[in-house]
Amino acid sequence: MAEKRSAKLTVAVLLGLLLLAAGPAVRVTAELQPDEPVQQRTILVRLRPAGCLRAEVVRLGDVAEELRGAGSEEPVLRRLILGRAPAPGRVAIWTRDEVLQRLRRARAYDWRVDGPDRIYLTVDVETVTAEDLQRAVAGWLQRHFPELLRVAGTQLRSYLRRPLYVPRHYGVVRLEPALLAGAPFRGDRLRVDVSVYAGDRLVATLPVYLEQRRDGEGSGIVQVGFEAGGDLPEAARSRPILVHRRDVVRLVARSRFFTVTATGQALQDGRLGQFIRVRNLKSQRVVVGRVVDRGVVEVIF
Repeated sequence: MAEKRSAKLTVAVLLGLLLLAAGPAVRVTAELQPDEPVQQRTILVRLRPAGCLRAEVVRLGDVAEELRGAGSEEPVLRRLILGRAPAPGRVAIWTRDEVLQRLRRARAYDWRVDGPDRIYLTVDVETVTAEDLQRAVAGWLQRHFPELLRVAGTQLRSYLRRPLYVPRHYGVVRLEPALLAGAPFRGDRLRVDVSVYAGDRLVATLPVYLEQRRDGEGSGIVQVGFEAGGDLPEAARSRPILVHRRDVVRLVARSRFFTVTATGQALQDGRLGQFIRVRNLKSQRVVVGRVVDRGVVEVIF
């Protein structure tokens, strides 16, 4: 009996050893077997006929009216970038097949596209016209130099031929006129440059001219509004001369963010509130500024 029990125990131990040796082999064999092919998710995209963009890129949500089969991934897929937005004021036309190709390049799904054959894409813009520029300059002149608007025969003119299109996603559009210190005078015209900002971004700087229609003899805007000793209004002639020709003056340039001072030499006499030409003694550049105090000329930005 003892021999039989010993034999059974030996057989059991041998079987256990065989199972332990065969277990990893079975597992490795199972791991080496090829996986079954994974079926791709099918997503149906129903296109909208047109899209109004508020960014510099085109996303799936801009062209898709409906997504079917996306499940919980729909918010992520709607932010999928398909391409660049058209230039402001332009229209881009994408075909249905083009949208399908862009989707396949962006994400490996089984895409199905339905809807119109063409999609018209534009950027949501705010339009700035010549009339907007002229109104901005008229208000600015009324606040700073109202005597100029009372000169007989003057008119504001902008030579902006086409509207300026500013994307709304840049920010709120504002117009800031200024007399630049370079050369605002051209003949009998006064040039006012209007900076077009959208948020904190400078989009463009556009000129507006204050012109005077001249019938025969008469003084131009430069003499009437700015030159000392010309045909000035009575109120201007009664103002004291605060800066004389060849005087050393202090140039002051102010903006919303900084104030810069420099030393200059007056090239002509100037009364309070008048514009005169001054040479910057450091750069030797001739600038135009307004007399604001005795020996002080402000360059307007």
